[in-house]
Amino acid sequence: MKLINKTKSSISLKLLTIIFVCIIIFTVSLTVSSSIIIHSTFEKLYEEKMFIPGRTLLAQYRDASQFSRYVEMLKDRETFIADSERYMAIRELVEGYEKGEPPYPPEYDLLRAEMVAYSKLFNDLKDAKYNAIFKSLLEIQMATGVESIYIVADAGIEDGYVFLFNTFYQGYTGVILHDDYGTVALKSHYEDIDKVYKTGEMVYVIDKPEIDRQGKISHSYTPVADGYGNIVAVIGVNTNLESIGKQMNYFLTYSGVITVSISVLIIVTMFFMLQRTILRPVRKLTDISAEIANGNVTVEIPEYVLERSDEMGVLGNSYEMMRDALEKLISNNEELFKDINIGRISTRGNSEQFSGFFAKLIENMNEMLDEIGVYFDSIPAALAILQPNYDIAYSNRNFKETFASYSREEFFRGLLDDEDGDYDSLK
Repeated sequence: MKLINKTKSSISLKLLTIIFVCIIIFTVSLTVSSSIIIHSTFEKLYEEKMFIPGRTLLAQYRDASQFSRYVEMLKDRETFIADSERYMAIRELVEGYEKGEPPYPPEYDLLRAEMVAYSKLFNDLKDAKYNAIFKSLLEIQMATGVESIYIVADAGIEDGYVFLFNTFYQGYTGVILHDDYGTVALKSHYEDIDKVYKTGEMVYVIDKPEIDRQGKISHSYTPVADGYGNIVAVIGVNTNLESIGKQMNYFLTYSGVITVSISVLIIVTMFFMLQRTILRPVRKLTDISAEIANGNVTVEIPEYVLERSDEMGVLGNSYEMMRDALEKLISNNEELFKDINIGRISTRGNSEQFSGFFAKLIENMNEMLDEIGVYFDSIPAALAILQPNYDIAYSNRNFKETFASYSREEFFRGLLDDEDGDYDSLK
């Protein structure tokens, strides 16, 4: 019984472990696949959102010459290339200082003042059309909620792109510091714009670390092409999606916690269901097997097992057939041994009630009794076995041949030499 109990415990533990592992694998797979799908959907949605400002602006200003004219106006300045290269050099120095901790050295303020002076060189080129385009950019920026919108172009400066429009400082601070019309930024700071010029297609970059400020900024770049397909400018859009990303990660974490909680609830529910539908019948059948092994073949299989239409019901009915066969076998042997005990060695067991080993067992018993009968028949004398009430239980062949013509009553009268007594008295 200790072994059986240990087996039952082992089955329960294994079933629970298998269920738990399957649920955990399912939960992890579901969480990972959901995260991938949500991230992919998130990126696709915000990719579309990031391109909306550029598409809106192009819908308002279909003629690319409205942008390219401001590039040509800069090129017409004789000192533009030299001034822009000087500006880029100063800008690199200023950005180098700003990477450190203030206070900055005195030359920092001088360099900043020179940058501001440079940005004012081209104020006279900003006509009414320029201000109208700039106003449209601000309106689109506020309507879409992006951080900034700017337009840059390749004006022939070897290492830099020139800004035509930029809403960042104007839109958020009301002050123009740099990146205004005519100012130049290093191409190394805007590597993805080069892809637009090479492919002529829109480019989307998510969560790119910013050089001049903390955090990650997402960018989209939309080409502005003329009627011949030449790229004359690029519309850039910046926005900070970190807060949205954090919210999404929180959502995924929260969803994962809920999924795990639901999984645990499913595990507990399935375990109790298995307890009722599988473990309980298995334990009952195990107990019945132990009872049968101990010789109790009258033990009953519960009706709730026998009436089931699934595999457990088939197993229960198989147990019932086995128990019934053992009960019949024992009953048959008891009757057979009872007759043998009182001398009825001519009694035989009915092997047709059984099959297989059980039928063979009855046939072997019958063969053994046949051998005993042959032995008794070989005795040269007449032999009879009497029951306690003196009825003849068995007689060998010589007895039957010798007294074949006698009735039982005549046999007893002759044996006892009594002509007057009745049959019962003679016995």
